[in-house]
Amino acid sequence: MTLQFGIKAVGAFCSKNFTQDALADNCVKEFKLDAIPPLERRRLGNATKCAFSLMSDLTFRTKPKIIFSSYSGEIHSCLSLLKTLDLESVVSPTQFSLSVLNATPASIAIATHNQSEISAISATPSLEYGFINADSTEETLLIAYEEYLNKEGFEYLMVLVHLDKENYKKELQLGFEYTNEDSLDDMLHPLQFVKQFHSDSAAQWEHYAGNLCWKWNLK
Repeated sequence: MTLQFGIKAVGAFCSKNFTQDALADNCVKEFKLDAIPPLERRRLGNATKCAFSLMSDLTFRTKPKIIFSSYSGEIHSCLSLLKTLDLESVVSPTQFSLSVLNATPASIAIATHNQSEISAISATPSLEYGFINADSTEETLLIAYEEYLNKEGFEYLMVLVHLDKENYKKELQLGFEYTNEDSLDDMLHPLQFVKQFHSDSAAQWEHYAGNLCWKWNLK
C-alpha cells in the first residue's frame, strides 16, 4: 500500500529544554501567540500553543481538515490533574476538557471558525498514522505531538504538516510493509522528516515501528 501527498509546508516546535539539539535545528522554541486573546492564551496547553505558533506563518486556500495524532498526549497535564484529584478530590472541568486528545484540533477549529472534519488519533508512530488518516485530495492540517518525561521534568515535540495537492512544494510517497520483527518506535523520527523536507534534494528512507516497516520517498 502506498499513499501520495502534496506537501506545502512543514514546521516543528520543541521545548526549550529539548535534549536532542542536533536534531532540533529546524525547530521553533518560542511561542507565537499574539493573535490569541490573553484570557484564552492562559488556558491553552502546550500542544495547542505549539500548534498556534506553527500555524502563524501558514496560509490556507480553504478551511482544512484537521488531524491531531499523538501516542502520549499531554502527559504533564494529565499527571497534574491526577495529583490535584488526589489532594483535593476534585478537578477543574475546564482543565479536564483541555487535557483530552481532541482539545487541540477542537481549539484550532473554534479559533479559525473551521467547520471541516477534525480527528484525534492515539497511535505510534503518530506521524505515519496521521498520514494514513489524511485524505490526499483535501487540504489538510496534520499535527503530530509527543511528550517525554525525564528526571528533570518533561520535554515536548510537535511536527505540523500542511498538505495541499493543488499547491505543494514536495511530493511524499508513503508506504508500509509487514516485518517479522517487532521494533520499538523511534519517537524522534518526525524530526528526520522535517530535516529531509527542508533539504534541497530528494530522499528515501525507512522507519521501523512495531511489526511495520514504513517506506518514505520525498521528492
